[in-house]
This record gives sequence, C-alpha cells and structure tokens, in this order.
Amino acid sequence: GASGLGYAATRYLWSPPLGTETQLEPGQDLPRPTASSLPRDQSRAFTVLHRPQTDLDRSVSSRLVLATTGLHEVIRTNEVRRLATGLNGGAAVLVPFAEKRSTDFRARPNANGEMPEIQRKNVVCIEYLGGYEEAGQTCATTDEMLAGDLVIGESDPECFQPAQVRDFDRAQRNEREMASEEGRPPVEMACRRRKDVPMKNYTVGLVPDGVAAVRLGQGRHARLQHVHDNAWRDEGGWPTPSSQTWLDAHGRTLSKHVADTRKRLGLPAA
Repeated sequence: GASGLGYAATRYLWSPPLGTETQLEPGQDLPRPTASSLPRDQSRAFTVLHRPQTDLDRSVSSRLVLATTGLHEVIRTNEVRRLATGLNGGAAVLVPFAEKRSTDFRARPNANGEMPEIQRKNVVCIEYLGGYEEAGQTCATTDEMLAGDLVIGESDPECFQPAQVRDFDRAQRNEREMASEEGRPPVEMACRRRKDVPMKNYTVGLVPDGVAAVRLGQGRHARLQHVHDNAWRDEGGWPTPSSQTWLDAHGRTLSKHVADTRKRLGLPAA
C-alpha cells in the first residue's frame, strides 16, 4: 500500500558561471542561481518565459552575458532566454532576477556624491553583449514589461580619432584571444571609421502575449517589425524608437495601457 510519505519534486537548476568577469572586493558575493518560480503575472503574460529552455538559450553568448552580471544578485537561470542576434554577432539575452542590486536614482547622493543602491525583486533585464564595450543592460518591473518599456538599443562605436582606432583594435585582439582560449568563435566587431558612413543601430524590445507586430515611429518613416518569442527587433532606426504601436495577428491596434493589457490577458489588476 501507499507509504504515506510525500516526496517534493526537485526542480532542475541550470548553473552556469555567474559574475566571473566581475571584480570582487572584500565582503562582496558573486551572484547565485535560483530555481524559484517566476511571479505568476510574468509567466502568464510572456510565453517566452514559460516555454522550455533550449540549447540556444544556454549557448556561449548567454554564458558570456551571465559572466558579467553584478554582485549580490539572484538569477532565475532556468528562465534565461536568448532573444536575438544583434550587430556583428552580438547577443540580446533575457535575464530574470529574483533579486537585483540597482542604483536608486530617486534618492539623494551620499556624502561622497554617490547614489545609494537598493535591492529590487522580480525585475527582468535584457542584457546586450556586442561590439567592444561591456554588456549593456536595461531592466523593468512586471508593469513596465506589460507597457512595452523593456527596450535596449545598440550602435556601432565610432573610430574617428586615432585613439579610438587603437582602443578598438586592442579590444578586437583581446576578443579573438579570449575566444580562442574558450574554444568558441569570436564576437565579430565593427567600427564606424568615417562620419559619412551611416551609423548602424540595433534595437530589441519585449512585448506581452497577443502582440503580433510592432509599428515603430510614425508617418512615412514608420517601420513594421514582427514579434517572435515576445520580442521585436529593428535595424537601422534610432537605438530607441520614438513610439510603438502594437498590432494583433489581424492587424488591429492594441492598447498599450497596463490596465487594458492586464484585462486582455486575464491578469488581476495591479
């Protein structure tokens, strides 16, 4: 017969190296992974966060992004998702945090002129690794995600001055050497060397379920981008589009108001 004993299912936890490229100081801790569940509103509103994690999501580019994460942070590594390939082989990676240390821009600077930091819970970030700069990052709360405010842009760096060219060439050599040591292909880089060459821009944004396409900008310069894995991608426009218009699968405009989005997706009011 039944023994009467209950066994809790152990959830698999993907545990790549976290924060290994971050300089530790005394008393600081590296980030750590967690198998804790996403907030229900996030998992119900964004299919990308509750679909199965793939080999591409766990690829070298995602591991490189996670190696640059900050200190004292707790990352839901099972929900890390690679969203897109950007400029010159760069990668946009979705990283959900159970806890994240962030600068509190609403507070006053301390005596040293530094802004204080706060520990935020359940924010989701898009981390972008590309070019020869460190990974860029933009983060959002659940309601900011529901409003379409989780957007990151990247531009080719400029190499107009000799010092800029030297910095770029040095970074390119370092990347090739590091890639060779790690047994991976290098992230290809580009540098805008003349002012008459148009700047390349690449933008990635996240939208909730039900949004099939996004119209960026207005008038004759508007661009229509289709959505895959809750993400739209845009090349050639401004790094941050001036406006977004959401369209459903039938081309009808959807409201971007958070209350309307919550009602459309059957989520409780905030």
